[in-house]
Amino acid sequence: MNTTFSENTYQNRPDKSGPENQVAHPKGLSWLFLILAIVGIVHISYIFFWEYRQFKDRTLMLGKLEQSMHALRTETDLLVDTLDHKLDLNYREQLARTQGFVYPEERLIASPKQ
Repeated sequence: MNTTFSENTYQNRPDKSGPENQVAHPKGLSWLFLILAIVGIVHISYIFFWEYRQFKDRTLMLGKLEQSMHALRTETDLLVDTLDHKLDLNYREQLARTQGFVYPEERLIASPKQ
């Protein structure tokens, strides 16, 4: 019994790569896929652009908020320093003079809290 295959065995088979065996696709379907691909690429590009713009806006706003927070912390530190000297009469007189409540020719008389 001969178990080897020769090329003669496959010569009688029909060629499956011919145009008669290929599935015919409508031409409109390939154009539809092309249009969908282009629309998808444009849509994804727009989404990336929109997200990048949102990122830049939020980064800018975050910088502004950090500056505002720094200014508020500086003001808070100044107010805490002022509060630390609330019982110091010399500091209170100097503060009143710098703020314009006591003029240089006036004399400040402060009585202790009763």
